[in-house]
Amino acid sequence: NAGDATLWRTFTLNLMEAVTVHGWGATGHTLRLDPGGSAGHHLLIRNIKINLSGSGSSATSRQFLESMNIGATIGIRMNVTINGQPLPGNKPNICGMDRLILQNGQPAANNWDEAHPRTAAGYSEDGTKAYLITVDGRQSNVSVGVTTRQLADIFRVAGAWTALNLDGGGSTRMEVLGKLANSATENRRVANALMVVTSAPPTGDTKLILSTENLELAPGASRQIMTSVCDGNENIVNYLPAGVGYRVTGGIGAVTSGGKFTAGADNAEGYIRVSYGGMKDSVHVAVRRPVDEGNALLKSVEPSAGTLSPAFNPAVTSYKILFPELPAFLSITAETAEPASTVSGTPTNVTVNEGQEFTLTVTSVNGTTRTYRFTVELSPATGTESLPAGSVRIYPNPLDNQKILHIDLDKAYDNVPVKIYNAAGIPLHAVRETGQFLRIPLNLPAGVYILQINLDRQIKTGKLVIRDN
Repeated sequence: NAGDATLWRTFTLNLMEAVTVHGWGATGHTLRLDPGGSAGHHLLIRNIKINLSGSGSSATSRQFLESMNIGATIGIRMNVTINGQPLPGNKPNICGMDRLILQNGQPAANNWDEAHPRTAAGYSEDGTKAYLITVDGRQSNVSVGVTTRQLADIFRVAGAWTALNLDGGGSTRMEVLGKLANSATENRRVANALMVVTSAPPTGDTKLILSTENLELAPGASRQIMTSVCDGNENIVNYLPAGVGYRVTGGIGAVTSGGKFTAGADNAEGYIRVSYGGMKDSVHVAVRRPVDEGNALLKSVEPSAGTLSPAFNPAVTSYKILFPELPAFLSITAETAEPASTVSGTPTNVTVNEGQEFTLTVTSVNGTTRTYRFTVELSPATGTESLPAGSVRIYPNPLDNQKILHIDLDKAYDNVPVKIYNAAGIPLHAVRETGQFLRIPLNLPAGVYILQINLDRQIKTGKLVIRDN
């Protein structure tokens, strides 16, 4: 236990099973303990800033670590098995993880339902693309973080097929060319890192590389566009340089001088144009309102002629279309509140008469329906007058004893609406006549009625008394 003697300890890391011993190192390397090791079973190796930790019963690693003396030399061998069997093949790098969050393109049912900063890695279904993602958290002005289910969704949308949750929290940090790429909450020292390096030689040519090529956002949503300069072999030459120019085309929204894009209020497609040092690139942007699958409302209704009454309200389903004269031609244009919903029953250039009804049915994405009804009527008259005395008479027909209503007008009219109501205002008889002297057969019992005639939108009324012969 003293002097230059090397104390060897073999650690077996058995994957897929309970792990009771944790250590870092490699066969053949020696680590010397320096003064300042913490009490108990954690020993700090200061010159390379890592910890050796042991746990388990008194006969295992805990006892071994507690028996160490300052200045002792330790040799560490690491054996790795999978379910108790030797690791197959040559595996020079092994990375531990918290949990598998995305499997076969679907989020795993193991959600860590707390929002924290996250670090994770994944790969595409064909294994040709790797995804390294960090999510900031614990910062109210930046991000509160995500659950592991939300993190899985981020990978799924990015195109990953499999994703693993790694050590996050205060250890969440991403750097590119030595420059911090995320908003880290701590400068925590960690023992390892997952690095991406290239052996491709640098080239003389340069081009812009953007954080994304395509965006699809909901109205009002924001996204930061990040721009770097790389060479022909994708080696990054200048990470997030200052002085990049941004502008938008297509009415899709607005972008700041720093590259923060905010989508507009309406569905649209266009581009964010990026320029730097004579180089140009662009991001295609589609602003899409999320589909409201149960929305079966109309947004607007426009008749080609006549006046809609009352004014359109998506929640009201019964309307009149008022015309000054009938018959008339009618088309109805209707727009659904949810673009993905459909509407059926709209008339196109049809001839309509009083009392004709149309129904428009809206069907939502999930099959919900709503029906709107439209009834054709004559417009209300601009005023009401009494019929001139002596202009209305009733005579019996001597042939069949039927009563004939005689109406003498001041001139000839076309298609005159004539209506008769009982004392309660209920319509009993309605016809249309043409000419100056109208003759209308009646089949009404004795009583008092109201006669109404519409002459060029001027209503004339009179009392009509029918007596038995």
